[in-house]
Amino acid sequence: MLLRGLVKFKLSGRKATGKATLLVGLADKYLIHELEKNTENFRPVAFLEESSKNIKSFWQSLPVLIGIDKLNHAIDKYNIKEIIITKKLNKADLLFVYSTSETRGINCRLVPSLSSLLKLPQKKNFGLALREMKLEELLERKAVQLKTDDIKNVIANKSILVTGAGGSIGSELCRQLIPYGPASLMLLELSENALYKIDYELRNNVLFESKVSLASLVGNICDEFLLEKIFHENDIQIILHCAAYKHVPLMELNYDQVIYNNLIGTVRLAQAACRGGVERFVMLSTDKAVNPASVMGASKRIAEIYLQNLARSSDTSFMTVRFGNVLGSQGSVIPLFAKQIDMGGPVTVTHPEITRYFMTISEAVGLVIQAGVMGKGGEIFILEMGEAIKIRELAENMIRYTGLRPYQDIMIQYTGLRPGEKLFEELILDEEGKKASSHEKIYISTGINLSLDLLNKQIEKLEKMIGKCDRNSLDLAISEIIPEYRPSHRFYSKTDHNDLVLSE
Repeated sequence: MLLRGLVKFKLSGRKATGKATLLVGLADKYLIHELEKNTENFRPVAFLEESSKNIKSFWQSLPVLIGIDKLNHAIDKYNIKEIIITKKLNKADLLFVYSTSETRGINCRLVPSLSSLLKLPQKKNFGLALREMKLEELLERKAVQLKTDDIKNVIANKSILVTGAGGSIGSELCRQLIPYGPASLMLLELSENALYKIDYELRNNVLFESKVSLASLVGNICDEFLLEKIFHENDIQIILHCAAYKHVPLMELNYDQVIYNNLIGTVRLAQAACRGGVERFVMLSTDKAVNPASVMGASKRIAEIYLQNLARSSDTSFMTVRFGNVLGSQGSVIPLFAKQIDMGGPVTVTHPEITRYFMTISEAVGLVIQAGVMGKGGEIFILEMGEAIKIRELAENMIRYTGLRPYQDIMIQYTGLRPGEKLFEELILDEEGKKASSHEKIYISTGINLSLDLLNKQIEKLEKMIGKCDRNSLDLAISEIIPEYRPSHRFYSKTDHNDLVLSE
């Protein structure tokens, strides 16, 4: 049993205040004591055990519920606000606890190893030693080894701007950048709530050091006056450009806005970066930009081409990092499937053969930073995503992990491809080609050279069309720039909101 006999004392009575906490796995007196006294204000109220063997109905004066499948019952009965896993669980149980906590909006943490706890300074807040549960631990993916010295040589003491800083990728970029010691970190985000959340987190993170100057700005990358103000008042040296509209079906209904935000916004930001003497500009792109079937993918593909060709005539090193879906992001299928399973089904999959590339957020972000510091300018870096995953098989496995049978206990319903979707995504165009980089998980596209003057005129034409033309006219203008664009014409009306499930 965890930490049994490590510390002997008498429990003086149950704590009356704090966040109601469910412990998955029986825990020792030491752990309960530390949880109750730590400043995060945990209040253990019950245990959940997967087996009833030799277990009584109470442990350490707290009730014990038997069976991982009782998790939702425990959450409701005890109004649980925190879940702490105190023991090693099998993969199926771990996934069930994780997906349930995600669906219910409850923090899920893991107790670190005994050796880590023994090394904990006496005055250290015990709550900080608990690790938030990460999706990587469910996927069992091999950790990516980054060349941290190379990253630090570029990032340390630099002034960095992150656009879209409140999103899944942008916020994780901010977290991972701080340990490399930038002089300043500026966060630009359109969503006030998302910006507040990451700003608060960074300022209260144990990794945050006061010598890193942090500034958070609410604003839109399309706002030329705001961009001028930012670059006039700040000596920005590196830009990590994450701001983008990404939800394919929704953007099919808002086709002019996705061109305005993803393409025109990127062009304005890039031009401001040139005027401001920025050293490096890294844009995040998507596999949906390859042979795009959606206006979202097309907007990112034209932005890729623009930056690649702008780099040939600019002192700023412009580069793009292209990758597939990230698990655990806002709109990821994992929480969606978990919620559907919890409701008794059906689990909705668009097509039985649809496949997608996936990687975890932390893995993708680490490689984005790695690619961004190795680039010289003009590159499109492509992350190694591994094998494509069938979404149907992902849904089937999640059902099995909860102890249920797909197509019997929980049905899978095929709803049909949504506007702009393809059965499978590609990471590289046939005419691009790719070559290895200095990192085994990163490839470089050889790229396509176009006339920047002609490209600027074509983009100006698109900008003038925004809000003034129909979809077919816009599609024709896009096809003049990227002939491989094959738009889907199966559009829902703007009133069919129930058909729009915002998962990638």
